[in-house]
Amino acid sequence: MNQDGRIELTLRLRGRDDPDAFEEYLDALVALLPRNNGALERRIADTDTEAAIPDALLVVSFPDSTSVDGWLRDPLRSDLEDLAKRAVAHSLITDGRHRRPPTATEKGNLVLLQSEGGDLVEPRRSPIHGTGVFALVDLEQGRLIGRYSGTPTMVDGEYVLWVEGDDGAWEGIEGAGDLRFLNHSPSPNVYFDGLDLYALRDVSAGEELLFDYGDDPSGTP
Repeated sequence: MNQDGRIELTLRLRGRDDPDAFEEYLDALVALLPRNNGALERRIADTDTEAAIPDALLVVSFPDSTSVDGWLRDPLRSDLEDLAKRAVAHSLITDGRHRRPPTATEKGNLVLLQSEGGDLVEPRRSPIHGTGVFALVDLEQGRLIGRYSGTPTMVDGEYVLWVEGDDGAWEGIEGAGDLRFLNHSPSPNVYFDGLDLYALRDVSAGEELLFDYGDDPSGTP
């Protein structure tokens, strides 16, 4: 949340090998902002060739969460799907709102990732991106590693895991435990079944746990 009380979202986007389509897509996203009382705060182009750095970063703001949801689910975004497929390789939306700390009850409901011999995983600095989750012991294929714990949300964010419910509706869970630091890989070694995380194959102690973020069901590009 910025000093004026508006909610800021940060979009980190990586483009495909079509810079013209990428710029057209960015312009189209910005053009949708006024329909939902949104405003472009900052737009930063990439000046670093490192693969981990996004090709563009947009910071947008909204007066309330209703406007945020309206922009994320704007029906006109469906008109941009073909353009997005040509222009964007990966996108991530995070928000800058100040969040309340978990209550004592929520802390008590967090699942501890432990076996009889001690912890199964721990967060460490990742060579892939920021903080990652690493195995402390050998994990055999199919082993339950832990459960993604947090607070339900309908706004996408850096640590939001989207889960399909029994009724087919998607719900976001804003992570509060170590599993929120899981990084993406198109060749994953773990997978989620609902909120439960399992080893997709045998994982060696010291190996980083990676899962495929896949398609974003929240409606973000």
